[in-house]
Parts: sequence; structure tokens; C-alpha cells
Amino acid sequence: MNRVLLFLTLCVGMASAWDECQPLAPKQFEASLSVFRYLEGDKAFYPELALKAGLVTGLDVELNIPGALQTGASGFDQPTLALKYALPGLTGWSALVGASAPIGADSVMGEDSLAVLDFAGMFEFSTPSLTINGFVSYSANVNALDRGALDGYFIPYYAITEKFGAYLGLEVSKPLSNDGPTYFAYPGLSYLFTDVTGISGDFDIEKEPATDPAFGIGFAVYTQF
Repeated sequence: MNRVLLFLTLCVGMASAWDECQPLAPKQFEASLSVFRYLEGDKAFYPELALKAGLVTGLDVELNIPGALQTGASGFDQPTLALKYALPGLTGWSALVGASAPIGADSVMGEDSLAVLDFAGMFEFSTPSLTINGFVSYSANVNALDRGALDGYFIPYYAITEKFGAYLGLEVSKPLSNDGPTYFAYPGLSYLFTDVTGISGDFDIEKEPATDPAFGIGFAVYTQF
């Protein structure tokens, strides 16, 4: 399956900063720009720029720069930098190590934000028309009292045509504290304009403990070079 079309299944509103794709080939580059917005309450726009580069066979580097556009609190959130490595002898499996630096706008990320470390394992299973991706990750800030959080993400993607496809992302995020899990669902569609450029859009559903569900929409454009 075309990697560009597969990449476009990345759900724009997902809780994790990382996508579910396997590492890039050497000297290959990818870039995407996405934006997310809740349909009720918070009327802010949440853009994010993601850049990736293949370093050597089975290893790439990834940079995500999120932000927020809202009245009185616009700016960049914590940028995240990661290395993703394809596990030798395990086709479709890779591991990621990343970190988020507390260098964004205080009005967006909060004045007491700390650096966050991320560890994740990704998998991919593919047939000519169906691809299933996912990951399990653990993240925690550098505060010794923080127990961190687990995140699980699973997404089947079906290629309706060579250029058009549908997907359903499912995600659970659980702090390792007494807080309950937050559930996410992302039904969406993707379209490939050329072999290296495409667009995706999804309708996002988020359910936090003891609250009513929140709904949002997200869009992303993507290119590879």
C-alpha cells in the first residue's frame, strides 16, 4: 500500500504526538500540517507541523511542533523530538524513544510544564486493501512523583480505491494514578492527489472520566520528498 495514503490515516486529534507508521527509508523526507478544533466549548484551533527524515536503513528522526490559536493564549506548545527504529528480524515492528521540551508559550503549555519522555512500540500488518497499524506507549515527565501514563492506539485502514480510503482510529489513554482512562475514536477519510501528496479528515470523539463526550474535527495535508 502507498505509504503516503497510509500516513494520512494519522488521526489529527489523537492524544499521542507520534504516528503509527514504520521508519522512513534513508534520505526520504515527510512533512505534514494538521489542524484540530472542538465543535463545542473550546473554540481554539490546534495546528501541528510534523517533519520526518530517514537517517539510515531502519532509523528515522521525527519532530512535531504543536500549537494553539485562541483568544489570549496563542503560541507554540511543547515540541517533541524522537528516533524510531525498525526492529531487526521483526517485519512490521519498530520502537520509538522521544522527548518533549518545555520551551513553548506559557499561556498554551502552562507555566509549570516539565520535559516529557516517551517510549513506544509500533506494529503494522498489511494486505493489498487492508492495513492495520497501532502502538502502545508510555510517557512521563521528569518529576519523580509523576507515575506517567499508558496509551494504546489501534487503526484499521481500508483502501476503497488506489487514491481513496477510510479508517477508524481507536485510542485509550490511562494515567498510572487513580484517574480513569480517556477514550478516543476517529472515523475518517483520506485522499491521495499524487503519489507524494494527500489530504485527510476525521471526526473525533473524546470521552474523559465523569464527563460528557466531546466532539471535534481535524484535517491534515501531507507530502513526501
